[in-house]
Amino acid sequence: MKQTVTIEKVVYGGEGLARTDSGVIFVPDTITGDVVRVIASERRNGVHKATRTSLLEPSPHRRDALCPHFGECGGCNWQFVDYSYQRETKKEIFLDCMRRIGRIKQVLNPESIAASELGYRIRAQIKVDCETQRFGFFRKKSNEIVSVQHCPLLSEQLNRVLLHIHKTSGAGLTGHKSIKVLGQSSKMIASDPVIDRLTCGSTTIRVGEKRFCVQGNSFFQSNGYLLKELGTWAAPHLSSTRCLDLFGGCGFFSIMLSECFKEGILVENVGSQVELARSNFRNNDLSHIRGYVADVEKGPAMAELKKYNPDLVIVDPPRPGLTRKARQWVSDLSPHTLLYISCNPSTLARDAGFLVNKAGYSIHKSAVFDLYPNTSHLESALILRK
Repeated sequence: MKQTVTIEKVVYGGEGLARTDSGVIFVPDTITGDVVRVIASERRNGVHKATRTSLLEPSPHRRDALCPHFGECGGCNWQFVDYSYQRETKKEIFLDCMRRIGRIKQVLNPESIAASELGYRIRAQIKVDCETQRFGFFRKKSNEIVSVQHCPLLSEQLNRVLLHIHKTSGAGLTGHKSIKVLGQSSKMIASDPVIDRLTCGSTTIRVGEKRFCVQGNSFFQSNGYLLKELGTWAAPHLSSTRCLDLFGGCGFFSIMLSECFKEGILVENVGSQVELARSNFRNNDLSHIRGYVADVEKGPAMAELKKYNPDLVIVDPPRPGLTRKARQWVSDLSPHTLLYISCNPSTLARDAGFLVNKAGYSIHKSAVFDLYPNTSHLESALILRK
């Protein structure tokens, strides 16, 4: 059944919420204030979804998309939203998650931290199909590749790699379904796999006075403009003796916050990343931090780490957040201060709700980092204290 609805707000994931006589529905590709004609399309996990058939009255927050591939390429979904309103909406989504999912009653006023909305990505995964000569990114909700020669969100250096792949018809990439690229310098872009005479296996990323050796397949923060802001945001509020950095990767937060603690241990379950972290500690003359290969979910190693008795714990978990077991383990450590960085405000809110309502913490400071402009993704951070 078709009906006309007005989008009331946007929820995490980027869909617009509208209320109807039969209940709440969620409509993709809409923004607050849109009046749209929709048709119910599916009900999934108790949630009603709808498809927009026409835009009857555009929101004042709309604008023309910045890229000719928008709507076809699945890489970004908010190019049609005015950038200042993107930032405002992400802050509201963060607060809504904290209240609704985390059941946190404390009044929060998160900082909103952003930079340029274009040319910010220094890490990407380019999809390749040498048989069909298609190189670019997946179509929305599909494994079909949209051929893209230039992406306005990629840095100039990564766009050069993308264009090179097109010009050489994917030379050297036969048999690969994608190539991961990472780096700042046009002369030293790391990739996996390596493209002969264009990329290398590893490179150095500089953040202020700090240096990070990374590989093409390393996890590293994607927004080149906000690396320093993200890495040092918490520094004025941290002072500890022993720091435990969980899900520490190649050492980004341990190194950026190294002056905030006297000794530290980084924990990561990927051995190659721990080796990179150890190398990065040495390259930055940080002898007071050690790297430790361990899984937060598994017994002997974590039991041993409990004896470390940290007064500061940093957690930067993957999108699903902390498991119930990991939440309880962190709570049992009972550090005075927790720094939680997250790419998913819903799982952050769930974990923060446990820490605040059951583990005796309060939120000292919060921030929303717009690491992914022109998409509905957001990064957020909390400093919690006993």
